[in-house]
Amino acid sequence: MIIRENKNRSHGFFLFLLLYHTRQENGQFIDVKKPLRYNSPMTKESRHMPEKPPHYEAYSAYEAADIIIRTEEKRLPRPDMHAFREIAGEEDIRKKEERLQKTLERIRQDEERLDPILRKRSFEQKKISDAFEVTIIAHGEESEWLGSNVFITRTTEYDDVLNGVDAVAEFNAPHEGAEHPRLALAIDATTDQHYTTIEKKIKQNVEKILSLKGRTAEVEYFESQITEERGHLTHTVPIVLGLEYRHAKEILTDYANLIAFRELGRDAHKDDIHAIRERFARHPAQRVFLKEATAQLELYQHILKEKNDPVSVSYKEKISDLQRIIHDIEKEKEEISLEDLEDDAVLETIIQASPHIQKDYS
Repeated sequence: MIIRENKNRSHGFFLFLLLYHTRQENGQFIDVKKPLRYNSPMTKESRHMPEKPPHYEAYSAYEAADIIIRTEEKRLPRPDMHAFREIAGEEDIRKKEERLQKTLERIRQDEERLDPILRKRSFEQKKISDAFEVTIIAHGEESEWLGSNVFITRTTEYDDVLNGVDAVAEFNAPHEGAEHPRLALAIDATTDQHYTTIEKKIKQNVEKILSLKGRTAEVEYFESQITEERGHLTHTVPIVLGLEYRHAKEILTDYANLIAFRELGRDAHKDDIHAIRERFARHPAQRVFLKEATAQLELYQHILKEKNDPVSVSYKEKISDLQRIIHDIEKEKEEISLEDLEDDAVLETIIQASPHIQKDYS
């Protein structure tokens, strides 16, 4: 198990599991409170995800999502935009809050117009999507799906709804003296596998990078876990990470079981908890997410290739460094089997849509 500490993690504690444990320091055992990361040694014999433990419950996607949201929304809450009042100012917060509420009201009215059956389905799908988002945020760090050096911050409701960013994944630059010491991926998590939806999301991200149609790649309210930066984050690199519904359901069911075993008692279910954590440590979803990130970063580089304005040059440098980071993480995880996720519909759609999107913006 890897335990890592960072002095800038004041607001990072809500991102993943916080447990009390003991460690030895100067010959003395002391109680400390630190975020835990789980890393399972990888061998060729253990490249496949372990079997489900004997007490595993086969929850439906909605049941699993409900368990995750019920517990993890308390443990991993969204930051409150009002916490940035001293930076953004009261008037800015008020205007942003008003804009958010108007948007949420429009969404609510659209849902009210739906047939009751479709409305119920929409409600359930929203909860499943939210739970999937929380799962990526938690296990992107805790199970090191996005590598051992990532720091993931959940965004405010404003940035989720208005800027389309569910979380920000931060990495240290891959080499000393880099132009950008901190690199940020703005993550949009999805379980929607439809081609038109994925294509639209990626096109909007390209337009954010190119500053087209008034779009910008920004997060309005953010606190870095790597630098001292706090407030408005600009020029992020936006990407879509996702799994098709049936694959997302499997992950949510695993996560719901992990939560249930913890609630039932760590001692009584320590073997079940260990088995689920091993499944997460070797889950093929992490390789899918890395492949999706790689495909989108390559797409951005192709589109930006001939552009030499200052913003484009800066983006090319950031994306190049991110490509190096993601490549190294992929190398570390290449022994993990993709199993039946190799043909995941979201991954395939991202790969298939990329050349068409490149033609549209090159």
